[in-house]
Order: sequence, then structure tokens, then C-alpha cells
Amino acid sequence: GALAMSLSSFCVVTNALRLNFFNIYKSQKNHKLKKNKKVLELILNNQDTKDVSNINRINHTEENNMQKTIAIDGMMCNNCKNHVEKALTSVEGISSVEVSLENKNAVVTFSSEVSDETLKSAVLDAGYTVTNIQ
Repeated sequence: GALAMSLSSFCVVTNALRLNFFNIYKSQKNHKLKKNKKVLELILNNQDTKDVSNINRINHTEENNMQKTIAIDGMMCNNCKNHVEKALTSVEGISSVEVSLENKNAVVTFSSEVSDETLKSAVLDAGYTVTNIQ
């Protein structure tokens, strides 16, 4: 009985890990997946995963994120905000997007260089006007 329970528990944990690391979206959009890959690497290297500062240190040192602020004209509602977010997150190399209706801008964080023209064309394709990129 104990062997059956142990095997059952092992299968449940294995399936949970498999599903947690399964990526149905682009990996650059899934920040939780990136963090979990670091934890898995620590487990495989027999390092202590209870040391959260060690995990956070690894995550922050390996990500060399840069930010740009895009001033956008024409956004009036949350639907507009969602259109801009969707357009910018679809650009290769962008890791996160924060769009503000109040400030009429989007703060884009990316790990690989993305040209201003690429950002501008993504916003223009969504139907909005870029007034400035910093």
C-alpha cells in the first residue's frame, strides 16, 4: 500500500512539474516559465532551492533588460490600451509592456535590442499614433 501511495505521489508531482514547464505561448511572454526554468536548473545541479535570494540573484543577473517609453496618441479606453499591449507584446524581443491611459504612454521592457521603427510600426498597425520614443 505504501509503495502504491509513493508511486502515486511521484506521478502527481512529475505531472505538475511537466505542466508547469510546458509552454503554450512564446517563452518571452511567460515570465513565470523563465523563473521556473532557473529553479529547475538549481534542482538539477543539486543546489538549495529554498534560498530565494539565490534564485532572484540568478534571474536578475541573467536578464539584461532595457526600457523605452513610447508616447502614444489616440488611446481613450481600456480596449485601446489592450490593443496597444497586444501589438507591442507580439514584437520579438519584448519581455513586458505597461500601457498607461492617464499618461498616454507605454513602457516597454526588452532583453534584446528592438529598433524604434519596429516599435513605431507595431503601434501604427494597431491604429494609434506614436508621438515620441525615449
